[in-house]
Amino acid sequence: PAKGKNIGDDRNLVAAEASESGLDLEAWVITFWFANRKTILTAIVVALVVVVGLQGYRIISAKMEVSTRRAYAEATTDEARKAFAESHKGHVLSGAAYLTLADEAYERGDFNQAADDYEMAAGILDLPALTFRADLGRAISLIQSGLSSKGIPLLKDLGGDESVPVTIRCEAYFHLASLAIEAEDFVTASDNLDKIEELAPVGIWASRASSIRNTLPPIPDS
Repeated sequence: PAKGKNIGDDRNLVAAEASESGLDLEAWVITFWFANRKTILTAIVVALVVVVGLQGYRIISAKMEVSTRRAYAEATTDEARKAFAESHKGHVLSGAAYLTLADEAYERGDFNQAADDYEMAAGILDLPALTFRADLGRAISLIQSGLSSKGIPLLKDLGGDESVPVTIRCEAYFHLASLAIEAEDFVTASDNLDKIEELAPVGIWASRASSIRNTLPPIPDS
């Protein structure tokens, strides 16, 4: 071997191979870029458009929400609430407007209108407590308007639905008991009062059930 050379020394060979590998990778990247640059650039542009679009949508939605809340707060008359409810159908505040309109219609004795507005409110509101209150109001409004055949089944459904708040269920059973007393069906009235006392053994509904029970004639044992 020549002076200064080591037999079996392949370090230069490894370095050359690494250099060639680096050149191959660089060449591959350049080739890939030129072959796919349009697709890559398009994907980048699309991603930017999506990001900017989503951000813009959030900003616009936030501004619209503020505007909607302001319009709801400014609707202080029946006419204004009705206009708001109709122009913002689907928004939860539209449901709240219909619920207020229904309460006001019920107070002035317009039970048909109240039933319609309660139905609209129940279909829009996404808070179960308010939705069930609207359902209860609709049932009572239907009964008050002479449509007991439609209102009573709604009261029974509310009373028997375990997902409904206890206060709503008790009120439903209380109305059913009152209607049964008017029809002199004292057995049914007593059964509904029993259900109130089972749901709420103490409290205002238990007290009301006890008071109305005291007005019943003796119920014969079955």
